Amino acid sequence: MANATRHGRGRSDAMRLVILLMFAVGISGCSVYLATHPPQYPDPIVIQEGGRLSRAEVLAALGQPTTTSTSDGKVVDVFKLHHLAKADPDQVKTFLLGDFGTLGFYEVLATPAELVREYMQRSTVDYTVTYGQDGKVESVKGVPE
Repeated sequence: MANATRHGRGRSDAMRLVILLMFAVGISGCSVYLATHPPQYPDPIVIQEGGRLSRAEVLAALGQPTTTSTSDGKVVDVFKLHHLAKADPDQVKTFLLGDFGTLGFYEVLATPAELVREYMQRSTVDYTVTYGQDGKVESVKGVPE
């Protein structure tokens, strides 16, 4: 009878190991994906490159403004846009090596760390777009040089 109990426990331990390995494989690569695919935010450079775009074209490129007002008969839109640092190739290599070296268990630490890094490196910039009487972009403030 003791022998049967020992075999049943061995199967239970093996099943736990299989489930744990499946979990590790399932989450492996998440931090690598996050590091190489940062969130996509609207690119305000289209305002500069596009010359005198219409308000409709600006809204199509940047989305709805945070605020809209009128000054001297001109419409003024303010956009709050997020910027994120580019992917760091060395960090991606570290994540890959960590994944391979620990059979995917590194992801338990790396994925939350990558999410925090993305959040901390994100910055918000206000872009003020003023449209002329003709409804075309007249001036833009906040666009980096």
